[in-house]
Amino acid sequence: MKKIILSFLTFGFALSLLTSCGEDDIITGDPIETPPSINLVAENNFISKNETINVGEAFRVKLRLVVGTKDLNVLRIFENGSLIPASRLEITGLTANNPLLIVGNSKKGATYEVKINADPAVTTQRTIAYAFEVEDEGKKTAVTSIDISTIIPFTAIEKTLIGVLLNQAGPANTGGLDLDTGESVGSKDMRAEIKDQGINLDRPATDNWRRQISGANGAEVRTVKLSDLAENLKFSDIKFKEQILDAFAKGKALDGVDIFRNSRGDKIATDDDGNEKVSQPMAVGDIFAVKRDNKHYLIECVKVNNTTNNNNDSYEFNIKF
Repeated sequence: MKKIILSFLTFGFALSLLTSCGEDDIITGDPIETPPSINLVAENNFISKNETINVGEAFRVKLRLVVGTKDLNVLRIFENGSLIPASRLEITGLTANNPLLIVGNSKKGATYEVKINADPAVTTQRTIAYAFEVEDEGKKTAVTSIDISTIIPFTAIEKTLIGVLLNQAGPANTGGLDLDTGESVGSKDMRAEIKDQGINLDRPATDNWRRQISGANGAEVRTVKLSDLAENLKFSDIKFKEQILDAFAKGKALDGVDIFRNSRGDKIATDDDGNEKVSQPMAVGDIFAVKRDNKHYLIECVKVNNTTNNNNDSYEFNIKF
């Protein structure tokens, strides 16, 4: 009997040791590693939440990286899931790379000021997802993200006025129109953006006004159909400079016939430059977009005053720019 009792005591002691060892393993096992963290700092001049900006506009973020169990290693910046080219990034105090290797004291935590420049190839409105990812030396990561919506800014029209363009064959210093002021000037005056084409000397005096215009001083003139911009759009509906830019972009080259000689080769037009692009004979309601240097105008013919016994003919234009 004594031997049997001893055996049971021995078994119970061994079981107690095994149970104790199991509990110690759970308590003293490897601790769970803490991952790094990253967040967008809310400060003036820095974007920290979903935002709307103009197409082509850069924006800035301030990123705060906090170390976890292991040192920080890499920062990555994504645009719609792809790494942004380093050429479009500026990081205060550092050479911009993407991914950016984190070195020195920054491995224990860092704050980066990042400027993200727009993709110049993108000129349309859209919403873009940006993600900012930090990875530590244990391959653990953290991500924060924002959506940036881009819009095309609208700029109010600078001026609306009326201008009168006179027959180039009329009184001296006429035949040109300064679209900035609506003032009638000479056809060769440097202030003119458009000019009249004068008269056809082969036609009877009662019907010799050509009623054609062309660009002056390097200005380009295009015919415009406002319906190409928007359905039922009228000249009076044009409120923004961007609409004028759109009108010019969708306009068509002038396609009138620049006749200044007859079949015998005689000069028959008071404007004898045969290399110009000229309009068709003008009619009320015709609309043109004009570009001179980097400035754009939209003009609408509202009157055609055709005289029969002199060269005091004229057009009246509504002008917007």
